[in-house]
Amino acid sequence: MMKSKYYVIVRFEIESKDFEILNSLIKNFFKEEVSLIPGFLSSRILSSEDKSKVVNYAIWESKDAFEKFARDIVSQSEISKKIALFNPSRETFYEVDYFNNA
Repeated sequence: MMKSKYYVIVRFEIESKDFEILNSLIKNFFKEEVSLIPGFLSSRILSSEDKSKVVNYAIWESKDAFEKFARDIVSQSEISKKIALFNPSRETFYEVDYFNNA
């Protein structure tokens, strides 16, 4: 049986004027820190048309890989601390089914 991927969705409700700052922080966090972590697969940043809602959608190989990252990196990261000032809301999911029209 194939292991199910672990999805972490972090949502932000922000002032539109703060979009560029938050977007830059998230991109730098993933480029400089998260991408180096074993078990990290990918991340996407999505925003509403008016830039007042931002969603970071990350995929990990497993819950264990994500939890190790959260325990070892997030609490120590200066970039993560700046992102936390935007009051993120986190949800996690397991992949159940996948449909591809490509």
